[in-house]
Amino acid sequence: MGPDQFPARCGLEGLLCAPAIILNRLKRFDALLVRYPGDERVLRGLENASLRGARDAQSKGQWLSACRMWAAYHRAGGDLEKSLRNLGDCARYVAQSADTVEKLGGALEAWALLKSVDQYSDEAQQGMEWCRISLARAAERAGDLTGARTHWTALLELSPGDRRAQDGLNRIAAASAR
Repeated sequence: MGPDQFPARCGLEGLLCAPAIILNRLKRFDALLVRYPGDERVLRGLENASLRGARDAQSKGQWLSACRMWAAYHRAGGDLEKSLRNLGDCARYVAQSADTVEKLGGALEAWALLKSVDQYSDEAQQGMEWCRISLARAAERAGDLTGARTHWTALLELSPGDRRAQDGLNRIAAASAR
C-alpha cells in the first residue's frame, strides 16, 4: 500500500469509533506511523483523524479515550500546546471520577499519556503519584500485598525517596514477616 492509497485502504475513518475499539485502532495508527514515518500525507491524515476522534470522544464524555486520541494527535505531529491543554483537561476529568480501582487505573493511564507528551509536566507527575498511592492503599485494604508492593515500588520509581512509599513498603514487609 502506497501513501497515495492510504485514505481509502487503511480505514482512517475507523479511528472514530466506540471506546472499546479505540485501542485496536490506535495500534493500527501507530503501525502506519512506523511504516510511513516521514510521509506528510500519512501524518496529516492521521493528525486529522486523531483530532476528530479526540473531539468526538470529548463530546461523548469518554475522557480516557479522548486522552488516547490526544496523545495520538501529538504523535502524528499535531500542535503541542493544543495536545497538552486538552490532554490535561481530559486527564483531570478521568481522575475526578476515579472512585474504583479500575477507574484509578484509567486515571493513571491518562496522567501517563500526558507525561508521555510532556515529560516535565508537574501535573502529570502529581497525578501519577496520587494514582499510585491510591492503588497501593486499595491493594493493602484488599489484602493484596503483591499488588500493594508493585504500586509502592512504582511510586518510588516516579518519586525516589518518597516517604509514603517507603512507609508502605515497610508495612508490607512487616505484614509478610508475620
